[in-house]
Amino acid sequence: GYAMAAFTVAILGYASWRYQSISVTSEAAAEQILKSLSDGVLVLDEMGVIARLNPRITELIGMKSDDLLGRKLGEAVPSMAHLIADMGTKARSSNTALKEIELSDWIGGNRRVNVTINMLRDIRGAPSLTVLVLQDVTRYRNAIDKIEKLTFFDQATGLPNRRHLQARMDQFIKGSLGARRFALAVFRVEHVKHVLLDLHHSISPDPVLKTTAQRLDEFAVEKAGLGMSIVAGFLHGYHFALLIEEVQNVGQISLVLTEALTKMREPVEQGTIRFRPDIWLGVCLYPQDGDHPEQLTEKAIAAADQAASTRNENVHFYDIATNDASVRSLALSARLEGAIENSELELHFQPVVTASSGQIEFVEALTRWSDPLHGPCPPEEFIPVAEQSGLAVALDRWVLSQACAAAVHWSIPKGNTAAPAVAVNLSGFHLNRVTRGSLIDMVRTALAESKLAPDRLVLEITERRLVEAKEVLVSELTELREQGVRISMDDFGTGYASLSYLEWLPLDKLKIDQGFVKAIGRDARKMVLMESMLTLGKKLGLKVVAEGVEDPSQVDFLIRHGCEYLQGFWISRPVPAGVLNSFFQEWSNLPLSGRCIDGIGHEAIKST
Repeated sequence: GYAMAAFTVAILGYASWRYQSISVTSEAAAEQILKSLSDGVLVLDEMGVIARLNPRITELIGMKSDDLLGRKLGEAVPSMAHLIADMGTKARSSNTALKEIELSDWIGGNRRVNVTINMLRDIRGAPSLTVLVLQDVTRYRNAIDKIEKLTFFDQATGLPNRRHLQARMDQFIKGSLGARRFALAVFRVEHVKHVLLDLHHSISPDPVLKTTAQRLDEFAVEKAGLGMSIVAGFLHGYHFALLIEEVQNVGQISLVLTEALTKMREPVEQGTIRFRPDIWLGVCLYPQDGDHPEQLTEKAIAAADQAASTRNENVHFYDIATNDASVRSLALSARLEGAIENSELELHFQPVVTASSGQIEFVEALTRWSDPLHGPCPPEEFIPVAEQSGLAVALDRWVLSQACAAAVHWSIPKGNTAAPAVAVNLSGFHLNRVTRGSLIDMVRTALAESKLAPDRLVLEITERRLVEAKEVLVSELTELREQGVRISMDDFGTGYASLSYLEWLPLDKLKIDQGFVKAIGRDARKMVLMESMLTLGKKLGLKVVAEGVEDPSQVDFLIRHGCEYLQGFWISRPVPAGVLNSFFQEWSNLPLSGRCIDGIGHEAIKST
C-alpha cells in the first residue's frame, strides 16, 4: 500500500514536471499518464525485480512486457545490469542519479538514452521502490554530434580541422604548464592546384587531397596503436598537420616525421596517371616556439614555407631568423597570382643576333612586373616565388600565349630576310612532374590561338631542369622539335649536365651562362672552359648563344672562338613590345666585329 502510494506520488510528480499543464489526482490517472508518457518507465521492487513498466520502455529496450515483468533488471536486460551497480550507490545516498547510456533496439539500431534513477523509501526511510525513467535523446545527440563534426572536422578529408587541433593544443598547454612538450608538424603539399589545373582533362585535385589525408591518418592511427599520442589534421588548402604530444626529444620527432614524409611522398595514382606531389615539412615545438595554439600553428606553417623556399626535403624546424622572409614571400605570391589573373604583367624583348652578320636571329621574351601598389618587382624576385608557390604553370602559359601573339605582328628587321623567332624561357620547376601531353597541349594551344608558325618558336629550359627531366618530358620535347619548335638549353655550364646528357636531349641550341661571359679577360680558367663549350657545341652540331655580352672585348673573344649568336646589353637592352617594330626598322646589320672596333652599332643602340 505505501509503496504503491509512493509510486503514485512519484508518477504524479514526474507528470507535473514534464507536463505542467496537466492536473492529476489519483492512482488511476497516474497509471493512464504512465501509459501515455513518451519516456520509458521501469519500476523495480526492493528485490530489484521489475514490477511495473509502460509501453514506451518496451520500444526502447526492444523486448516485450511479458519478458520483463517479474524478472530482475540485470537478468532481463544484461546491458543495463551495470546501471544498478554504477548508479545504485549514488541513488541510495541522494535518492536520484542520472546517466546517459547507449541501447540496442529491436531492429539492431542504437539509441542514446538518458536514464534517471529515483529511489523511493518507505515510512522508515528504507528503499522500497526504484523508478527508472529512460528518455530517448538519440536525435538530440545526433544533432550535437553533427554540429561538432561540422565544427571540428574538415568535410572534404574527414580529418580534425584547425579548430580541433588548436582546442587540443590549448587543453594540453593548460594541463602541462610548460612541463610537458608537444610538436606540431605541418605538411605543405605543393603544386597540386596549379599543376592539376594544367592537366584538367585527366586529373581532379580531389584524389590527391583524399589520398594524402588517408595516408596521414593511417600513419597517425598506426603510431597511436604503438602507444604514441598523435593525431592527424587538416588546416587549409593543401596544408596537413600532425600533432604529437608527450615529446621526449627532437631526435625522436625527426625519426617519426621522416617516416611520415616517406609515406606521404609515394606516388598518387588515378587511372593511368601517376603523380608524385612535392611535400615540404615544417615543425614547431611547445613550449620553445610559443605557448598559444594560434601562434604555434602559424609558426609551423611558416616552417613548412621555409622548407619549400629553400627546397629542404628533410624535417625543417621553425627558425625565427628566416620567418620574416617567408612572410614576405607568401605576400608576394598572393600578389603575383592576382597579377597573372588580371594580366598586370608585361613582356619586354631582347634580340639575339648572328655574330657574323648582325642579323636578328630571334628575340627572347622577358617578363616584367610593376605592381600597382609596390612598384617594379625584378624577375629574380618573383620568378623563384612563382616556382615555390606553384604558379609556374600559370606564368608559363601566360608568357607563352602573349609572346606568340606578339611575334605574329612583328615586321622583318632591316637586313633580315624573315621576321625573327621568339624565345620563351619556361620557368621549368613544373617540368619534372609533367604528364604526357600537358606541355604539348600548352604549346599547341599558344601556337593555334596566335597562328604563329612552330619554327618561329624557341623554348628555353635551364640546364638543371633538363637534366632533371623525366622520360615523358624528353619525349614531349622531341615531339615538339619534330613539329618545328626549337629547343635551347639555358644557363649551360652551371654544373648540372654531363656530356652524356647532350647526346640524348633533343636540343638545337646551347646558351652559355653569362657568368662565363663576364669572366672573359678576368678569369683564365673560365675562359678555357668557355672555349671548350664553344668547341663542344660546334662538334655536336648545336648553335651556341652567349648571353650577358656587355663590352667589345667580350664580343671579340666570342667571335674569334666561333660563337654564332650573341645577346646582351652591348647588342640591346630589353625593349617594350610596343616599340619593337620601330627597333627592327632602325636596326643596322653591320657585322658585330666592326661595331666593336668603331662603336657605331653600340652608339646606335644606346640611342634607341
